[in-house]
Amino acid sequence: MQKWAEKFYKGKEWIKLRNAYFASQYGICERCSEPGLIVHHKIYLTPKNIGNPEVSLNWDLLELLCLECHNKEHGGDVIADGLMFDEDGNLVKERQAMRGYKFDAEGNMVPADVYVVWGAPASGKTTYVRNHMKPGDLVIDLDLIKQAISMQGRDEVDGSLLNIAIQVRDMLYSLVANRKVNSDVWVVACLPKDEQRDKLGELLKTSKFIYINATKEECIQRALSDSDRADKELQLEIIETWFNSHCSGND
Repeated sequence: MQKWAEKFYKGKEWIKLRNAYFASQYGICERCSEPGLIVHHKIYLTPKNIGNPEVSLNWDLLELLCLECHNKEHGGDVIADGLMFDEDGNLVKERQAMRGYKFDAEGNMVPADVYVVWGAPASGKTTYVRNHMKPGDLVIDLDLIKQAISMQGRDEVDGSLLNIAIQVRDMLYSLVANRKVNSDVWVVACLPKDEQRDKLGELLKTSKFIYINATKEECIQRALSDSDRADKELQLEIIETWFNSHCSGND
């Protein structure tokens, strides 16, 4: 980091703007669609213009880039945009070291969290995630993926699309497992058996499991009152199966 830019890049105004812009682009490089890392100033900052907020703090003059695209922009000469520095103040140049990290409220690079929210069908898993996630977080929910690729209700998805939805979910799992996601991740899944949770935790390299504890009667009541769950008979069967499996799987 250049000495004349250090105060600006560590300032609250830039950190707040940088984080907001990063979130607005969903953490994706605007040039190559790889995970973004650096919020780049389209007009290069200099000692003369860094104090001009119309240049240095102008949303319209920002661009989210990955490390490779940022290097290309500067002809291979990395100009630090307040991203990630080692203890000596040098920019970390290895892209691999930045994968799986996010920015905290102070603009510091910290490891992203992976949460697995599990429990019975209609127990309130998705509601829990909606109430606790932040803008820019990644949510992996098979029911939502099915609806997204079919524009149908959760009970109306054709079997062939279900297979595709599972492949999409597994692709997202792979991105998380390889730490290619620069945000917190919320996985919504039923996972009634211990071995299922152990396997997923090992794959995603996380131990952050959140159990949504609801009785069978509570789940049945929610399913019956949920207009999105059209096939009530099917829902009741799924709930019954989950509780039977959960009990037998944890004996």
